[in-house]
Amino acid sequence: MTGGRVFDPRAGEFRTADIATIGSKVAKISERISGEAAQVIDCSGKIVTPGLVDMHTHVYDGVFEKAVPAVEAHLRRGVTAVVDAGSFGVSNFDGFRRYIVEESPCRILGFINISSVGLSNMEVSEFASPAAVMKDKTVTTALKHPDIIKGVKVRLSRSQAGDKPLEYLKAALEVGAAIGKPIMVHFGETACPLEAVLSELRPGDILTHAFHGKSEGLLQEGAIHPAAHDARSRGVLFDVGHGTTQLAYAVARAALESGFYPDTVGSDLSLRNWREPAYDLPTVMSKLLALGMPLPKVLSAATSRPAEILGIDVDGFGLLEEGGLASITVFDQLTDPDILPDASDDRLPVKRLEPVVTINYGEEIETTPWRGLNGASVEASGDHGACC
Repeated sequence: MTGGRVFDPRAGEFRTADIATIGSKVAKISERISGEAAQVIDCSGKIVTPGLVDMHTHVYDGVFEKAVPAVEAHLRRGVTAVVDAGSFGVSNFDGFRRYIVEESPCRILGFINISSVGLSNMEVSEFASPAAVMKDKTVTTALKHPDIIKGVKVRLSRSQAGDKPLEYLKAALEVGAAIGKPIMVHFGETACPLEAVLSELRPGDILTHAFHGKSEGLLQEGAIHPAAHDARSRGVLFDVGHGTTQLAYAVARAALESGFYPDTVGSDLSLRNWREPAYDLPTVMSKLLALGMPLPKVLSAATSRPAEILGIDVDGFGLLEEGGLASITVFDQLTDPDILPDASDDRLPVKRLEPVVTINYGEEIETTPWRGLNGASVEASGDHGACC
């Protein structure tokens, strides 16, 4: 791979370099690599990064009715590792492992839903029966599969948790503590204030949908909520989780202008939003870039940072180093903007990062065209607490 602008997430810097791979490993990174190769890819003028890591998506295809196929939605769009955020619970984890994780060419991890049934459709809450919360069984399964289960997911909006969000939060925290893993909290339009949730979170726990524009959000009188600053100072993490109804440009712009950058850039991709308004992880990254987040921080939040949080950096994900995993994404940064919507149909000109080459375990993966449909409007959703 010759002449690309190679991004080093450890240093947060770019350098023009060639990359040689042998099998599934990076053999050499140097200003100039001579010699013969079975394949040469010209990356001149392009951005070369570690393979992307999506911290928040839904890929339990065939079980959750709105899940996306991991290869088409992610791998063929430059994403080599994904985290399913709660589509599965303890009752259907074996199917997730057998038919999704083990059958996928890309790395798939997950946050197990505190509800044993996980997600199956958008009409019935996973907490329709309190008996669905099976803490002991969830702990046992999570401890048995630490290579896949990287944390616990809980959704606290009224449409899921009703008037008992703190009860379900407590259950998730108990399971998280028992397995030594973080929890990921879906928040917004919740029957308790933001500070009541953030005050309970531990270092490493994750608040997703950080930039939603609903009630009980990140902003208070136009500025970052003091509880959010306090939580970040204690090590609580913030994920974008764009989804269908979970990103408001006005909120994101205010946060970014104040230097409150997300730790990770999860797409919250599903069939509800992969054609609009989220599209895919590179498009969500591009929106943040258009809103003023510096490119090195955007790239780190979609590569090294999620890999570190998940503990898969030790396997080479999120990094681009000699001797490391050949997991690589190459982008063109388009010069002509697309006019893209947020959850409320606010519009923004976005010069997209378009993946043109994906290397997964040393093998080139055919990319698929962008799914965007310019000029369409975001469909109104009657369920504003929906996850995706």
